[in-house]
Amino acid sequence: MHITPDFTVEPDETDATGNRFIVTLSQNIPELIVSQTFDVQAEQSLTANAGRGGDKALLFIRSRRQEANEFIDLIARRNATLLAVMKAIVRIQAPFFRTEDRSLIKPMILKDIAEMTDRDLSVISRATSGKYVATPGGVYPLKMFFNERPHEDSEVSSHAIITELQSLIDGEDKRRPLSDDALTAALNAKGLPIARRTVAKYREQLGIPNSRGRRSMKAHK
Repeated sequence: MHITPDFTVEPDETDATGNRFIVTLSQNIPELIVSQTFDVQAEQSLTANAGRGGDKALLFIRSRRQEANEFIDLIARRNATLLAVMKAIVRIQAPFFRTEDRSLIKPMILKDIAEMTDRDLSVISRATSGKYVATPGGVYPLKMFFNERPHEDSEVSSHAIITELQSLIDGEDKRRPLSDDALTAALNAKGLPIARRTVAKYREQLGIPNSRGRRSMKAHK
């Protein structure tokens, strides 16, 4: 499936700290202006001829110009909202945009962006739904950056835990796969406090069987 990114995020080459990024809105919509047919000069010309059939034409021009200006304003406000949302995401997820390491994605929910941009949750939801961002390393869906904390006090994202969980399973003794209890203990020892049921949920999200299932798969190879 071909994906056309909605945003582009690139490092600001003029910034020596590596903490600044250039965020642009990718679109092929040209700058919109009101046609000269409906401009003020045309209205003034018709005003001079009012009473000779110019009244209806004058009302037509005014209504169409107002509709056009409202549409242009709507597009401008939409673009401003999209840019504000993407810039807020970049501020929170700066470690990812510096390295493109998914394990560095921080916990972030729609409410965080709504508070940063002073916009309603419904607006943030629409602004991020089905949208993609292009970086020097690839194209990513915006939904990838939204993930809740495993528990309320955690500053570690589910992405970081899932990455470490995958690493533990990849490196386990295939003859003696790690149980969910063992995986939980290993994650806790690495400073990733998490409950066993959450480990089981993330393992299932990865499409990985439990230890008994992995041992069975090894036996049949």
